[in-house]
Amino acid sequence: MIYLPVAHADASYVIPLEGGRWVSNVIPVHVSGGTVWQQNQALQAMKLWNQAQLWFNDKYFPNSSGYTFEPGDASAPVQVTMLNSSIIIEGVLGWTDYRLENGIIKSAKVGIAAAYPEQVVLVLSAHELGHVLGLGDDVLCCKKDLMNASPIVHNVSAIPTTLDLYALHVLATVSTVPRFVWLANQIPYQSAVMSPSLINDFDSCYDGISARSERTASD
Repeated sequence: MIYLPVAHADASYVIPLEGGRWVSNVIPVHVSGGTVWQQNQALQAMKLWNQAQLWFNDKYFPNSSGYTFEPGDASAPVQVTMLNSSIIIEGVLGWTDYRLENGIIKSAKVGIAAAYPEQVVLVLSAHELGHVLGLGDDVLCCKKDLMNASPIVHNVSAIPTTLDLYALHVLATVSTVPRFVWLANQIPYQSAVMSPSLINDFDSCYDGISARSERTASD
């Protein structure tokens, strides 16, 4: 985890949003393509977002449920494809495409260039899943933020920050999606605190996914 100094928020901690939000708090995701270990990085990124939101909401908004990723089948509203290549198009390592209706995200398709070491694929997966949740590229601040537009260039962690997580809290509670979210003054900017015990809480949900996967890069 990359250390981010604790500091009180001000106008510099701001993240753009993509213009849509999910109505359901549970978001099924189907991961396909690539190899088993590449798919595992996407599944692990789903768990990181789940755990980070649990930590954040428990600490700051105990009555908020946030969003939860769960493994889905081929009919899931979110389809993630792991591509066994080092680039999708020039300068692009990942993309997310939405189907929006009146500000509501109905479905999303994600492509990830997965011909990199595991940690890099994990960061790319976590970043694109942030887009799935409605977060934009954090180009206005914070080079070490997961949602920075160039996470690999800046060697960021796959752990969401309080800026990312506060924006998700806003998305989960508003009816009209704002263009930007500023981190609340009472919340310090930092990475989420990840507990191994919380990760283990999700294991039963994800057990057996790798064993059932038979997709390879040749598919």
